[in-house]
Amino acid sequence: MGTTADRVRQRMAELDITQDRLAGLCGTTQPSIYRLLSGQIRNPHYIYELAKALETSVKWLKTGVSDAEYPAPPTLPGGLSDAPRTAQAGKIPVWGTIDAQGGDRYSFNSEETPIDWITPLPAQLTDKDAFAMAIGHTSMEPMFYAGWIACIHTRKPVIRGKPVAIWLKNGEGLLKIYQGDDGEYCLLKQLNPEKTLKIKKSAIYKIMPVVGTIL
Repeated sequence: MGTTADRVRQRMAELDITQDRLAGLCGTTQPSIYRLLSGQIRNPHYIYELAKALETSVKWLKTGVSDAEYPAPPTLPGGLSDAPRTAQAGKIPVWGTIDAQGGDRYSFNSEETPIDWITPLPAQLTDKDAFAMAIGHTSMEPMFYAGWIACIHTRKPVIRGKPVAIWLKNGEGLLKIYQGDDGEYCLLKQLNPEKTLKIKKSAIYKIMPVVGTIL
């Protein structure tokens, strides 16, 4: 299916968009687009803006599978698939493990090939870019346990007191409880050990609600 860079290059040619123009549409720089096209950046933090600028979906950019190739999925949640780790009809990608780093920080796996495909939860059916992340830490026990799958909606608003996945601009991620903000900082709650974290809002790329889990 090629790589994300191949698909970006394809859409740029089809739409006759230059690197400078694409950078402007994505709110980034031309050198960043160049690094993306050359394979140096595999998981750009501006992937949603990129999909919009190229008139396609995040799913297609990441996997090469268009939404038209996915029939309407069933409304019952499913589990991890034992099938080969390639695109599967009616399923969403699991984009890697959230691994512990320094106790509080976690790193979103940047591999272009999902580690698996699962049936989306009913709450995710309204989001064509819905995805899931494998949990590999204990900082949110007893709400979430290592080995569970967190199902994430990329478009719903976050709610105070509910779990969220935070995608930082440096590529790191957090899975915490959203506590609101105090202007400059986003306030998050960790359960194990219990404490409040303050993350600069300027360092956050996107905050997305966790709409359910698969054990």
